[in-house]
Amino acid sequence: MKRIHKLLHWSFALLVLLSLSVAHADTMASDTPLARELEVVDGTQKFPKKTFLQYSRLRMVYWIDNRSILVELITEKLDGETTSKVAVVDTETGTTNIVWPSGRPSCYSEGQVEIYDPQYYRNKRYYYFLGKLGGALLGYENSPKGKMISRFDCTLENIIPPVAEDQFDHYAYGIYSQKRLPLKAKHGHLVYWTHRYSQYEDFTATKLYLQKPTGEKIDIPIELGEELISADSYVPFEDAYLLRFVWKTDTPGKDQYSIANPKLLYPATGEMKQLSVPKMIERKVRSQEIRSGIIGYTKLGLLWMAEILPSSEKIRTRSQPDEYEYYLDTGNQLLKVEGEYPSPDGCKLIGKAPTPDSTHYHAIFHRYPKYDYFVTNLCEGK
Repeated sequence: MKRIHKLLHWSFALLVLLSLSVAHADTMASDTPLARELEVVDGTQKFPKKTFLQYSRLRMVYWIDNRSILVELITEKLDGETTSKVAVVDTETGTTNIVWPSGRPSCYSEGQVEIYDPQYYRNKRYYYFLGKLGGALLGYENSPKGKMISRFDCTLENIIPPVAEDQFDHYAYGIYSQKRLPLKAKHGHLVYWTHRYSQYEDFTATKLYLQKPTGEKIDIPIELGEELISADSYVPFEDAYLLRFVWKTDTPGKDQYSIANPKLLYPATGEMKQLSVPKMIERKVRSQEIRSGIIGYTKLGLLWMAEILPSSEKIRTRSQPDEYEYYLDTGNQLLKVEGEYPSPDGCKLIGKAPTPDSTHYHAIFHRYPKYDYFVTNLCEGK
């Protein structure tokens, strides 16, 4: 009889513990910002738009300041051959100044530019040109030995050697991998370690820290199973970096198939701010309706791109304009907006609309369509 009472007692205790665990898991699932259900609202008429360039084709857009942009300006001859020039465009007046006769910008930061020019390579041995915009540029075919291009400063920097494994004594054995992401020179670089106990196990231990130019190391806490993919962009008005993580392991309460796990890193303190992933975006990615990615961070929140994928009945040719939609996660709503490429102050986006006559003409002759380009001002909305 006593044994039966003991069994009933322990069964009741176990039931209470299980119910508490489930309740805790539900609370964690509802509190996590990784995937949230947001009301989708059409915000295309909410913000003022101003056209600054018509019947053109631009690519590789970089903001010089909150008014001017550095672009690849593409022109097409009657025989269908296209040529590219590097230009600076004033988004207030539409004034266009050619700053390099061919090629396209591949990096820009605070006056420093890198230009990729395959046309020039036909007669010379240089692919890339690096230096101050408007000044003399250094030509090179590949990065010099021991050097790499810093994508946040657009300068040639020394390649940072890997950290010795013996500095991580608590990882006594296993398989290591190390990813080093240079930030702006004034901020240093990120070091991301992954450790598996064997090649047959999925469990990973991770370590992430910010190595400052002074030698100071700031440990950045990350959860088990988070994998750092890239530092997507620098956000000037926040003085922060937009980092992209994914879930690598089947962590309880986390979705291992999450399309992204975006965070803001503040290099001054090493603080991380968790951003959300709209469930609508995730659903459409899984159903293969769209291909999605993070565009950047604005004054109103995180900007997402959704490329509409063609169905099996619709075969897209190069004569058809690409179909993109853009969504702004404000925290309370998912606003459909027009534009990408957030400006340094986080207020402006560059949008485009195909010109009807151009689209029809180029569809017939299988050539590229032309667009009217406009600025969407997020800081002057209704």
